[in-house]
Amino acid sequence: MRRSLKCSLVGVAALACLTIVQELRAGLPGNFLLGVLPNALAAMIIPFVFISIYPQERPGEAEGRIWRWFLGAALGACVGLIGWEFLQQSARRLFFDWNDIIATIMGFAIAVLTGARVMPRQRR
Repeated sequence: MRRSLKCSLVGVAALACLTIVQELRAGLPGNFLLGVLPNALAAMIIPFVFISIYPQERPGEAEGRIWRWFLGAALGACVGLIGWEFLQQSARRLFFDWNDIIATIMGFAIAVLTGARVMPRQRR
């Protein structure tokens, strides 16, 4: 199976989970897990969607390059989501929550672990 298809499937599965969580949140106020799960899922979705649109590897291209792009996308997503959480401190209608930051970091870790299983890496 091609890398772009694998990454697309992981991203679509995480987006489906996010949609389900958002629907459940609308009906169940105050549930902790449903409150932090969108942050974890977003940290997983962003790098997989980003890398699925990365141009297909060409013959002879170092597989490590794709893995580095994936790690960069995952780290960028994590930093961006945490930055967004801190920006919410200055907004009246948005809420800052440390639990969301922890969930984002956990989502980043899960994305990297999942990416290690589906992404090609340079053989040594």
